[in-house]
Amino acid sequence: MLHALFSGFVILMLVSLSPSAAATPTEPPIDWTDHDQVEREIEGVIGRAELGRFRGSVVIRVGGESVFARGYGLENSELRPIDPGVNLFDIGSVAKSVTAATVLRLIEEDKLSLSSTVGEVFGDAAGNLTDVTIEELLRHRSGLGSGGGALSQPGALDSADGLIGALGQVPLGRKQFAYSNAGYFVLAAVIEKVSTGSFESITRELVFEPADLVGVGFVGDGQVPGARPTARVSRATRGRPSISPMFDYPWNWGQRGATGVVMTAETAADWLEAIEAGDWLTQASRETMLAPSSDGYGLGLYLDVDEAGRVTRFWHGGSTGGFVCHVSRYPLALDGQGATVVLMAESSIDLNGIAGTIEQLIAPTPPKPTFAGVYLSAYTDTDDNGVYSISGDLRWRGMPQYVGSDGARRIIDARPTIILEDRASRMWTLILRLDEDKAGRLLEQLDSVNRQIASGGWTDALAERRHVRSGRSRP
Repeated sequence: MLHALFSGFVILMLVSLSPSAAATPTEPPIDWTDHDQVEREIEGVIGRAELGRFRGSVVIRVGGESVFARGYGLENSELRPIDPGVNLFDIGSVAKSVTAATVLRLIEEDKLSLSSTVGEVFGDAAGNLTDVTIEELLRHRSGLGSGGGALSQPGALDSADGLIGALGQVPLGRKQFAYSNAGYFVLAAVIEKVSTGSFESITRELVFEPADLVGVGFVGDGQVPGARPTARVSRATRGRPSISPMFDYPWNWGQRGATGVVMTAETAADWLEAIEAGDWLTQASRETMLAPSSDGYGLGLYLDVDEAGRVTRFWHGGSTGGFVCHVSRYPLALDGQGATVVLMAESSIDLNGIAGTIEQLIAPTPPKPTFAGVYLSAYTDTDDNGVYSISGDLRWRGMPQYVGSDGARRIIDARPTIILEDRASRMWTLILRLDEDKAGRLLEQLDSVNRQIASGGWTDALAERRHVRSGRSRP
């Protein structure tokens, strides 16, 4: 009976939450020229998200001008406050945008093309990577994946040739989007192979210096002039946090190209704005880097586009030992002024929720139709009517926003999400992503059902239905 009740209840919810017509776009809910209002709103977002324990840097710019720049917490055991213009953070996978830009500069110098293959650069040593192109690596479409256990082979991380020799033995999968750090390791090796000098020196020469970036370097540098390192902090569920110096971290061919760039929050904002404008990169290269694709990824950056195909946001997140980072640039926001948001923090902080909330203050999107998904891949139908039997170990869960995957890429949806979880099968059997009003109404309905059950009203309602169906009236 419990399964039958739940099955009927799920169907009722899906019907009652059918999609509604999309609303028209709304104006930003705050005045970004009002310093006091901006201060209150952003401080409130940071405080609510992490209950006052946020440690990191936040920088927001509108029209190229800073409207909010603040550090939170202490940089290390010396008890010095974090400064967004001085303190370095490891930006993790945001470094992929730097690698992509370096490749584009080499293309401008005719040392590479997007159609160049790893085999053309490394010859027979490329192995299974022989026919993989530079563009496929940049767009995570090489089929390389994580590289399996190849990177644990002796010598694989010691040199560019060692890396290619190891990864060249990895069987390739389908050439479709599958996020791959290993693909960007290969790109770093290609950059060094076709140039004179180290990957780091080439990146400085072709990207950092012409883009006028200061307060930036690599984990392997040991220091960055004019900037201070921020301690890496990883907080376990239990016990004391793990704290270590920023530069006391691996730097090898299992890092280069995909991660390991350090910069201040202000420098990260400069970097996003330099990607969009500046004569250090040709317009053709810039358009290539920000060219939309069906999988939402450009070259080293995720892209959001509007119905006209215009890029409304380019962004990336990063996570590495002791740090997380999230950067976004909104070229069309606020009547074309554009906006930049940089969030850097210690690794225990959930930046996705903070980034999503700030986005709604900058570029609010119309309410989306309710998404209701039923996932039955773990079950088999039990009769000819297509009825599925799920376990009795069920619970409702709530999420302030949806963070998940469609199997090919990460999905982040800022709407509240209600989940029916089958704990026995480890499945989210039902997922409902709704706006706040609909989520509130659904919770009220669930509470009403709970009260009916507790009062016996649910049993009375079922009895009434049985009498109606049988054609009898109740005494």
